[in-house]
Formats: sequence, structure tokens, C-alpha cells
Amino acid sequence: MEMWRLDTFRSLLGQTLVAVELNNNSRRSVKVSEVNESKSLGEGWEAFSVIFKSDEAIAQGSLELSHESHGATAVFLTPISENEFEAIFNHEL
Repeated sequence: MEMWRLDTFRSLLGQTLVAVELNNNSRRSVKVSEVNESKSLGEGWEAFSVIFKSDEAIAQGSLELSHESHGATAVFLTPISENEFEAIFNHEL
């Protein structure tokens, strides 16, 4: 499984992904709603958050996201509203 970077999520803005909850194998559809870059970590780091929307309930936890062109990646989603979820990323470049 590949780690998706900021540019990958930016290219997926507005697209729907398949999300599989790792604790119970439930499949959901999530749409990439926002991609927000942060400069808080300084040079040599990539920091950003991604907001996802779904019409289905998703429990906080680890999921596998997949897209036909980008393969799959694992993320940890936290609910921020009834139908919105956030993942936060910090990667050293």
C-alpha cells in the first residue's frame, strides 16, 4: 500500500473513493471535499488535512482508501460532523 501525498489528494478533490473500515471490513463511499495545506512544520515537511464527506456513518478509526488510478492507502479518519470526516498528514519530504 502506498502513502498518498498532498499532490495526490489535490488531484482527487471532488472525486469519490472507496473506503473500507479496517476493524469490520465495511465498505463506504467518501468524497474528497477539501485539501488544506499547513506550513506549521516548516521546510522539509509536508503537512496537510483532508476533509471527506459521506452519506453513510463512519466510525473513527483506520480505513483503507482506494481509487482506480492511485491504488490504495491507509488513513485514520476522525468525524468532525455528522457527514464530514478529517484525516491529518505530516510527512518528512
